[in-house]
Amino acid sequence: MLINRAFINPEPRRKINDMKYQNMDLLNKCVGNAISILRNNQGMTGKQLGLAIGLSQQQISRYENGLSGITVDICYRITLVLQVTIDVFFSLVEELYYQLSVLK
Repeated sequence: MLINRAFINPEPRRKINDMKYQNMDLLNKCVGNAISILRNNQGMTGKQLGLAIGLSQQQISRYENGLSGITVDICYRITLVLQVTIDVFFSLVEELYYQLSVLK
C-alpha cells in the first residue's frame, strides 16, 4: 500500500520526538540519582563502584549525572554490588521520576 505523503504532517512527529528526548533526559537523571542514593547509602565511592563492576569512576559519574544512558546489564550489575533488588532499584527510579516530573 502506498502512502500519499501529502497527508503526512511531519510537525507532530517532531513534537513527539522532542518530548521523547526530554523524557529520556529526565529518566537518565532519575536513574543516576537512584544510583547515587543507593551508592551513598552503602558508603561506597564512585571509584569503588566502578571497580566493582568494571567501569571507570568517570563513567559512574556520567551515569549519576544523567549524562549517559545506561544499559539494563549495567543496572543489574550495580544492583548486585549495592545489594538491592532490581525491583527496589526501579521503584526508586519511578519515585524520583514522579517527583521530578511533578515539579516541572
